[in-house]
Amino acid sequence: MTNAATFWLVTGLMSTTFAAAQHTPHDVATALANAGFVLEPVRTIERTLLDTFDGRLHTAGLRLESRVGHATELVLSGVDTATAVLLVAAAPSVTDQLPAGPFRRRVAEAAEDRALLAVVRVRTRCTSASRRDADGKIVAAATIWEQLSIDGHDGLTMVPCTVEVETLRGFEKHARKTFATLAGLGLAQLDHDTLAEAARVAQIHIGGYPGPSDIVLDPAMLAIDGCCEVLTGLANTIAANWQGTIDETDIEFLHDLRIAVRRTRTVLGEAKKVLPSHMLSKARTEFAQLGSVTGPSRDLDVYIVEWPTYTDGLAPDIVSALEPVRALLRQRQIAAHRELNDALRAPTTTAFVTQWRLWLAGPIDDGDEPAPAAHDPLIDVVAKRIMSAHTRLVEAGRLIRSDTPAEHVHDLRKDAKKLRYLIECFGSVLSEKPRKTFVRRLKVLQDNLGVHQDAEVHVATLREIADELHERGERSATMLAVGQLTERIDQRRRAARAEFAERFAAYDIDDTRDDLERALGRGPR
Repeated sequence: MTNAATFWLVTGLMSTTFAAAQHTPHDVATALANAGFVLEPVRTIERTLLDTFDGRLHTAGLRLESRVGHATELVLSGVDTATAVLLVAAAPSVTDQLPAGPFRRRVAEAAEDRALLAVVRVRTRCTSASRRDADGKIVAAATIWEQLSIDGHDGLTMVPCTVEVETLRGFEKHARKTFATLAGLGLAQLDHDTLAEAARVAQIHIGGYPGPSDIVLDPAMLAIDGCCEVLTGLANTIAANWQGTIDETDIEFLHDLRIAVRRTRTVLGEAKKVLPSHMLSKARTEFAQLGSVTGPSRDLDVYIVEWPTYTDGLAPDIVSALEPVRALLRQRQIAAHRELNDALRAPTTTAFVTQWRLWLAGPIDDGDEPAPAAHDPLIDVVAKRIMSAHTRLVEAGRLIRSDTPAEHVHDLRKDAKKLRYLIECFGSVLSEKPRKTFVRRLKVLQDNLGVHQDAEVHVATLREIADELHERGERSATMLAVGQLTERIDQRRRAARAEFAERFAAYDIDDTRDDLERALGRGPR
């Protein structure tokens, strides 16, 4: 944002909220006035709790609120931290729209590259009240919030009013007196503020979308039931991220949708002896197509995000000469997302996704003959499939040499992902400590394979772009810069390939297999 912004810290230690279920705002205002408070004129305010789709600020113990009245204020608070207030022209949708400084830094560290969305919005009238000592210093502060209307939930009724009391540093006893005044009137103290109360009434989860990994499974449940619960969670994740992907709210919607599709494909691929064949074959085909169409957009999203890293350290004139490349990448990104959106909006796609969720929600029809492992205990099937995936990864990894074609390295990366997805999807039936130890080793290997694959894809893309720019007759400075950038990224690819043997050797040890067997409840060899 280019406009000037005013920033200040609030000296209050915390805010305590009371709800008036049986009293009018006038009753509360009168009680505060009788306690020595001076009330300001009533104002109309729109309060909005802002967070990322997955609740990253909430997870970080932060809370970002927008208050729009005569001006727009952003209020940032957190556990054991001073509350900061920033006066802005408009509420931000991304952290880059905040002015540089400590406020933006705190939000950006938690939100990263995710968009800031409205979690819950309340339109209300408020009355600020304060009490001063003999020197005119404010020793107690409270705000009455009335006529509370939750955006998008017109039929819901909240309490007649709430009162938020600020505990000011050095004047804690005055806050306690105010608490006593409100409690004496019959108001109930809440363990959250007005916005959180609105979210509770509207049944809005303020911690963000939970994701499928929160599903808790019973190891003894039927394998078909466990697989369907996991697939249902993944289907819900796909649905939750569908519109955000189409709207391009932020790139993580596509990422999360793509991961959910990949996990679905992995579960389907490992559930051939669990799920009914009549649904399995169609689902595998449809999700394979969905996975394929999300690939180009995601690759280009990563390229655009990584661009500053790729060009970091290059001379300014080289970075400037590369602008046509970045512009062409952006054009390709736009075209890829347009193609993706057409696919997501296609009637055949939406019909299948709807049919899939309905099938998972209804009674599972095994057909005349259930799949052979459908009624086996879930843990038995999961343990067998995970151990098989690990063995497959190890055997394939041992065949990789310095001259092995890149496609085989890419296939190994897919094997590692499938193993990781199985562990993540069915993690609740595994022993936690050895599972985490195993995943840490696997992740180190995956990171190496990921760097190699990303660089491989990006070098190939750069070479395509170089050919296109050459045909356009692009200036020599740009062509030379493309060559330098290609070489730089290819160095990353070669370095990752050179490190592979060491990374894989660190994974391919007895301790890794022992940890996996402990996680699966089998104990070490």
